[in-house]
Amino acid sequence: MRKLIAFSFLAILLTGCKHFHIGDILDGPGMVNEDPRPISLNDLQQRWEDRLIVVHSDSNPDIKKLLEAFNGIWETKVVDSLLTKINEPDFDGSYAPEDGTGDIILTFYARPYPFVQFFSEKDGAECLDACTIRRNNGHTLLLLHLRQCHKKDGDTTYDGFYCFYDYDPETSYLKPQKEPWANVKPVVEGHELRPLFDLFEGVFAVGEFEEGTSEPDYHHVFDFNGQDFVYMGYESNLPDTSGEE
Repeated sequence: MRKLIAFSFLAILLTGCKHFHIGDILDGPGMVNEDPRPISLNDLQQRWEDRLIVVHSDSNPDIKKLLEAFNGIWETKVVDSLLTKINEPDFDGSYAPEDGTGDIILTFYARPYPFVQFFSEKDGAECLDACTIRRNNGHTLLLLHLRQCHKKDGDTTYDGFYCFYDYDPETSYLKPQKEPWANVKPVVEGHELRPLFDLFEGVFAVGEFEEGTSEPDYHHVFDFNGQDFVYMGYESNLPDTSGEE
């Protein structure tokens, strides 16, 4: 009987059964856990820093290849939709519906910072801005701004987060990086810091907001020195009252 079981197990391995996973035997039924696909942006925000991402490409992958690798691990609706559209044979670099009510897709591969965007004003829609920046050491920095649209009482708002990755051509890995503003302290205790990185314009700043306001009191400014984002200090956005009595 023992020989029969061993032979049956060997037969399964040799046939290369399409749906057979060694983990099914080691862990037992129901013990193999896979990430839900697509993952929600809320879950992604909590987990994107947890994993390295291998890039199956040449030593100098473009932004599309890096997004494909990202989506292979963290599959989202928005990156799926973007890649599907830009991989169509007749895609010419941009897409916008004539009635102005649908999704907008833009790609700029030749800018100083190659940039792609998926934008929507539909309630609940996911949006993406992404760009790549070459580093002096030959690495590539991948920046993602993921956010979700919300409509309420006639107002449209977006909430989201940023992901930063370093691509190393020697290892072919995308490695999560800490946000440049991770150690920035607000000028006024209790103020909220909100990143205002504009990946299209190449403007890198963090706004400092008083609670409940939509305009920043200060801008914390960064500059990219060829390798990293360097904190350059802050600028006041408050009215100048120095001449008032």
